[in-house]
Amino acid sequence: MGATERLPLLARSNHRCTGRRAQHIAGALAALTILGTIVYLICSIPPCFEPELSVTITGTDGLDNATDLIRHPTTTATTLTPVFKLAFRITKRDDCSCHSCIGGPHNKLAVSYGGALLADRAGSLVPEICADGPSQELNVTAWAVDVGVPPFLREQLAAELERGEAVFDATMTHDEPPCHSMVCPPSQPVLVCKAKIGEGLCPCTYESRYS
Repeated sequence: MGATERLPLLARSNHRCTGRRAQHIAGALAALTILGTIVYLICSIPPCFEPELSVTITGTDGLDNATDLIRHPTTTATTLTPVFKLAFRITKRDDCSCHSCIGGPHNKLAVSYGGALLADRAGSLVPEICADGPSQELNVTAWAVDVGVPPFLREQLAAELERGEAVFDATMTHDEPPCHSMVCPPSQPVLVCKAKIGEGLCPCTYESRYS
């Protein structure tokens, strides 16, 4: 008789366990469904590519071998006054290219050779262009007056220009005020381009420069 009375209690207990197990399984399936939906949406979004950046040195002045670079016995000039005309181009890779801009009033453009600064421009003289269309071009002129260049570097530049092998470094940095905060960015992105005069479009890349 006692055993017969305990049977209904055991049946109710099994029913509760079965109900909880079903709830846990349903919850797990719902979570997996939500996770699968999120993964599907992420995978369905096309990747965002950075636009291509390039530069062309369209013209120079003040770098003539006969009158500027090679020192003659009758010449006492030891400085250069170079002028560089550059055309930066920003090209979208596809319709999903990331929005990107170069130039602007807070940027500084510098042109150097062999580590020696030859010309620069900053502030409002460096316009801004963004990857809003298929291709945008930024024309800017950088120059300097009475730049001191070591004699060995002048001779090297003259020889490489004569062979068409002189490579100039054009960099564009964001000219930010000094950071006085407790937390300052350890580095800043710098647009670095290496180009030869009249060579056409030369690729540019971003590098991290540590302060």
